[in-house]
Amino acid sequence: MNKQDVIDWFKTEMIPRRTDPAGTNLNRFLYAADQSNPNGLCGAAANFVFDESPAMLAGIQIGFILWQQGPVFTHIGNVILPAGFRVRRFKKSWTGEVLDETPERFGTGGLGWPSIGQLTVLDLYFKKVQTVEQWWRAVSYMGSGTLT
Repeated sequence: MNKQDVIDWFKTEMIPRRTDPAGTNLNRFLYAADQSNPNGLCGAAANFVFDESPAMLAGIQIGFILWQQGPVFTHIGNVILPAGFRVRRFKKSWTGEVLDETPERFGTGGLGWPSIGQLTVLDLYFKKVQTVEQWWRAVSYMGSGTLT
C-alpha cells in the first residue's frame, strides 16, 4: 500500500461513511461524547480514520495533526507520515514565518517545515484531502497558531 492507495481508501471508504455534512452541523452535540465516530466532532472523526486505517505498510503510517490557536480554537485531522516519524511542533507568526518549536528530544533528523508542509492531511470532518500547508491555512483562517 502506497500513499495514493491510502488517499483512494480515504476518499472511497471513509468520506462516504461521514453522512453528516462536512464541518459544523446542528447535531454536533449529539456526538460530543463519542471517541470514534465518522459523524462525530473532529477528534472522533480523526480517531475513526486512525482506527480503520489500512496504513502501516510500505513505509507509511497514519498519524494525527493538531492545530491550536489559544486554548479554545483547535482542529484535528489525520496525516500520512513516513514510518517512524516522531512528534513535531511548528508555530506560524502573523507574518507567515514558520518556526520549528520541536523539543530537542523529538528531533527527526532533518525533516523540516518545507517537507512537512507537503505531507498529506486526511480531514474526515471537512471531507478533504490537502497538504499540511493548505490544511493549516484552511483551518486557521488567518494562517497562524501552532501545529503539532
